Amino acid sequence: MAKTRNTKQKAAVLAAVKRAKHHPDAKWVYEQVSREIPNISLGTVYRALASLSAEGLIREYRQADGPALYDPNIDDHLHIHCSVCGRIEDVPPVEIPQDVLESVRRASAFAKVDRVHLEFHGLCSACAAETAT
Repeated sequence: MAKTRNTKQKAAVLAAVKRAKHHPDAKWVYEQVSREIPNISLGTVYRALASLSAEGLIREYRQADGPALYDPNIDDHLHIHCSVCGRIEDVPPVEIPQDVLESVRRASAFAKVDRVHLEFHGLCSACAAETAT
């Protein structure tokens, strides 16, 4: 892997992602960093996010129906989405029963299942309280 440069812009992007209380997208990161570095471009933010993700310092979380989000939590974990407001929360990993993995392997005709990516959807507490009133 090629050595990447550590720049003031890249450090500011990493700091913005780490202080976010949510899973930010590139535009949110750009808005935060541009307060500190007014001449930074959105392209520079995208390149820094890609580099930080490739280096394993953050995780890129690709959505099927929206922009990529960035997660400072690089430990193994799952995500749960609120179907109403779009909020995403981290969930500790859960054990996937071996028989489920074996069933998937047989159904797909793959030789081995070695990794699982699960995404849960539901209704967050705030949205549930709103709909109850």
